[in-house]
Amino acid sequence: VHTQAAGVLLILSFNDDNKLKIANEGGIPPFIAFVRDGSAEGKTKAAEALLNLAANNNDNKVKIAIEGGIPPLIALVRDGSAEGKTQAAGVLLNLTSNDDNKGKIAKEGGIPPLIAKVRDGSAEGENTAAEELVNPGAQKNDKEVQESIQRGDRSVKERERDGSDEGKTPDAEHNINH
Repeated sequence: VHTQAAGVLLILSFNDDNKLKIANEGGIPPFIAFVRDGSAEGKTKAAEALLNLAANNNDNKVKIAIEGGIPPLIALVRDGSAEGKTQAAGVLLNLTSNDDNKGKIAKEGGIPPLIAKVRDGSAEGENTAAEELVNPGAQKNDKEVQESIQRGDRSVKERERDGSDEGKTPDAEHNINH
């Protein structure tokens, strides 16, 4: 029943007006709980719904982070099904348009599973993870974040060398060369 309800809300989340209604009615925390505790299918649907809710909506990007969405999304990238990993990496990519979220993703340990996704995932997932890795963190003075970003840059260089054409983005090339 929970997975079906998440599926319905997922479909509703494609509409901009519904994004606001879902978020304003407290819909973000249950999706985060599904990402953390749901079945493999539930986690994937919940991550996809979060992706839709965050798309072109800065308030929802902030809400997802404030409500504790980043750690379970990172866990899903690390341990989820192939589709769950792809959806979760997409949400994290979307959240990085907010500077505060960039630092949170790095500090919560998001970079290593994204590097693994770049190395081991599907072409689509590798592209999403590669985009996430080349979007520089906002915390320029935090040594740990910078070291993670540097490790990510090396992974992107490897991706550029070994990956599919889909993962070889101009942004990745720019960030590696500058």
